[in-house]
Amino acid sequence: MQGRSRHTSQTCSACAAVDRESRESQASFRCCQCGLRARADHNAAINILRRNTASMIVEEGQPLSVEAITIGGASRPLGNPPLASGGRC
Repeated sequence: MQGRSRHTSQTCSACAAVDRESRESQASFRCCQCGLRARADHNAAINILRRNTASMIVEEGQPLSVEAITIGGASRPLGNPPLASGGRC
């Protein structure tokens, strides 16, 4: 299972950017790319769910959805609005 959960805590569930700096603390996530703010565990759980759902679709031989292809695919940002500039990223 290590392969499917790799970098989920560093990946933005809204824009799919991967950046270790986005993980502000054990409990806090703020995307350096799009500004999404979320609880770190919640953000990672969304990423894991999307990856597992995408792999199940492939295993069943069905066509891939846009979400499965991008492994992110949120149509709108989740969580709080972007922070004003001046943060760590």
